[in-house]
Amino acid sequence: MNRATSILIFCVAVLLGLGMITLYSSSMNLELNRSAVGSDFLRSQMVWGVFGLAGCAVAAAVDYRRWKRIAPWILGFSGILLILVFVPHIGWAATAI
Repeated sequence: MNRATSILIFCVAVLLGLGMITLYSSSMNLELNRSAVGSDFLRSQMVWGVFGLAGCAVAAAVDYRRWKRIAPWILGFSGILLILVFVPHIGWAATAI
């Protein structure tokens, strides 16, 4: 692994760690007002973080020329997913806490 990749991985890890700390500290107020535990939000975020890291590892393992060939299809699929957010009963409605 070259130096630039190592620096990038370190910066991403630091940002993920700071995000987890921020999430945990901001959810402590909910712990006082409701029966929800602040660590539940942290645990959920960590699970999704593991899925993201696994996806990153898969994306890094594939040759970039292969991604270049299927990039228009991935972009189109992402656009369809973004539009589906506005379809009733598929996208989630925000609820007030």
